[in-house]
Amino acid sequence: MSKRILSIILAVCLAAVMFSFPVLAAADVTYTVEKDKIILAGQTDTTAADQNVSVVVLKNGVTYQQYQNATPEQTGALTFFAKTGKTTAGGAFSMEIKLPENSAPMSMIAILGDAAFTKVKVMTVIYATQEDIAAIVTAFNAANTKDKVIDFLDEYETLLGTVITKDKQNNAFYNYLASKTASSSDQNGLNQIITFYNDGMLKECIAQAKTVEEINTAVEAYDVKSLFVNDDLELVAERELDSKLSSLLSGKTYSEAEDAVYRLNESIFLTLFNNTASRDEMISLFNQYNETYVGVNTGSGSNYSKADKQSLFKTIAAQAAKTPFQDGDSLKKAIDKAATPTGGNTGNGGSTGGGGNNVDVYPTPTPAPVGFEFNDIGGVAWAKDSIYSLVDKGVIAKDPSKQFRPDDSITRQEYVKLLVTALDIYDANASCNFVDVSKDEWYYPYIASAVSKGIVKGVSDTEFGIDRNITREDIAALTFRAAQAFGMDLPQSNPEKQFADAQDISAYAQEAISGMTKAGIINGYEDNTFRPKNTATRAEAAVIIGKFIKR
Repeated sequence: MSKRILSIILAVCLAAVMFSFPVLAAADVTYTVEKDKIILAGQTDTTAADQNVSVVVLKNGVTYQQYQNATPEQTGALTFFAKTGKTTAGGAFSMEIKLPENSAPMSMIAILGDAAFTKVKVMTVIYATQEDIAAIVTAFNAANTKDKVIDFLDEYETLLGTVITKDKQNNAFYNYLASKTASSSDQNGLNQIITFYNDGMLKECIAQAKTVEEINTAVEAYDVKSLFVNDDLELVAERELDSKLSSLLSGKTYSEAEDAVYRLNESIFLTLFNNTASRDEMISLFNQYNETYVGVNTGSGSNYSKADKQSLFKTIAAQAAKTPFQDGDSLKKAIDKAATPTGGNTGNGGSTGGGGNNVDVYPTPTPAPVGFEFNDIGGVAWAKDSIYSLVDKGVIAKDPSKQFRPDDSITRQEYVKLLVTALDIYDANASCNFVDVSKDEWYYPYIASAVSKGIVKGVSDTEFGIDRNITREDIAALTFRAAQAFGMDLPQSNPEKQFADAQDISAYAQEAISGMTKAGIINGYEDNTFRPKNTATRAEAAVIIGKFIKR
């Protein structure tokens, strides 16, 4: 075999734990090939002799992540070569890696560490002769159409490394490679080709990702320039928001990998921002990501700096619940608008609802006079009968401005007030012990009344969840619990619904949603989704309460 050149394309330290194993000095690691062996030589960061240095070379196409996740019984099938040696004086080491005779150009993952691999260095290596490199560069530069790119990929699949997501190769990927040219016919040109390939795969994997696991796999395999580092991605996985993240990434095209990674970071932020029930977390996320992905002026003297943050983000939370923000620009416009002084507005003891408007909830409902009409419900014809029926019963109070605000979100305390009033179970002497429910607030006796009847349990043992916009699944759970508490026999005449997003329904709400949909009190959407985590509007709440009290 002629002398071969083994080139390091990537050398990234992936772990640094608490053991005192010597660190391998990347600048001192060299590779040469003689006949059927690669000689790997280097030096640790200490001068001690007789230290263990181990190397594992994975089979072509096996990733470090796959090796990490394998059981001890499985690792043997993933390993091409493994050996442990000792350092000599000065911390130097030399390892011989056996290769098959006349090996074709290929890419492999090499892992170096101590015997127990408590600290490791991982690198991708490319194995090719000078003649191979010249032929590869020539073939790549000639691949200027989709079909030629496909032929090139088929020919040099092993060289390009971990083809773990070949299904991500599409027209955008082919066109991207067809537009690239390697600038030289030596090792630098080969390095460029590998980078082009990895960048192309990374951006397409991001664009097509359905799960956090797919993103992690793509980053581990193709992010050769270490573009992506964001611990919040794991938070998306923990909260099972993969589908929300995917919806923000899908349908996008990116010119370069850097653009895709920027959008990934922005989408991670927006996924968490749009789907948090904690206003404090929403503010924290905004503070973390604003400078790079939103761009709101928060400096001294700005409208934002003067605004009450809790009130401002209550408005933003209502908007996010109704229409999730799709990009940083739309969020910036919403925050700038919400922070801009309007000259003030007046309420009358009610609670602030979605969209920055006052949702007036009166402790003692006032029946509507004959001929009373709201002037803003023309767009919700499907809810009119329910709204006016509840007005006639004194469940919904009139608004002096004749505004119902049907599209505003409704908070948890506002919905409980409607439910308690509709069921006529208001008890001025009832009590509750939620830490966020003040006895001085208008909503205290309503929540306490619901607690005394076993309807309300709160978001935790100690908190009711004041000012949180109520979700569709929580409306179903509260209303269904009310039916159970009063022995109401809900007709189950409608067929069982198999919603497309059933996996998003919390366990505590599954029975309620099933019972309420079979009773025809609450329904899904035309696309066969229930959208359990979406917040309900005032119009939707009126229809649900209206149908419920007719049963």
